[in-house]
Amino acid sequence: MASSHQQAFRRDPAPSCDLAYITRALGLPLMGSRALIARIDALIAQRGFPKPLPSMRRRRPGEATGQLTDEVTTRSTWLVAAVTAWLDNYMPPSAQAAVDAASIRAAAIEMDGNARRLKLVGGGRA
Repeated sequence: MASSHQQAFRRDPAPSCDLAYITRALGLPLMGSRALIARIDALIAQRGFPKPLPSMRRRRPGEATGQLTDEVTTRSTWLVAAVTAWLDNYMPPSAQAAVDAASIRAAAIEMDGNARRLKLVGGGRA
C-alpha cells in the first residue's frame, strides 16, 4: 500500500522536486524565500531532513568555474524519494495509524461499491 504522501503527490513523476513541492508536502504557510530557506535549514540540522542535491554555484557572474554546494537556495532540488521517506518516518505513529485506517476504510467502501455493481452470469455459480 502506498503511503499517504506518495498518494498525495502521485501526479508528480519527476525524480526530483523543488522548494514549492516541499512547501506543499510539509503543509507550510506562504512565507518569503529567506524564511522558507531558514525553516528547511533548521529541519536539516535538527530533524534529519534530506539535504538538497549538489548544485554548481558560480563565484561571479560569467565565470565558467565554480564549486558544488548542497546549501539550500531558491533553486535547490531534492530527490522526491528522500523527501517522501523522511515524511513517512517523521509522522507520529498515531497519525500514521489514522492515515492507514482511513485508507483501509476508503478501500473497503470502494470494494463494496464495486461488488454492488457486479452482475452474476449463469446463475451465479462458478
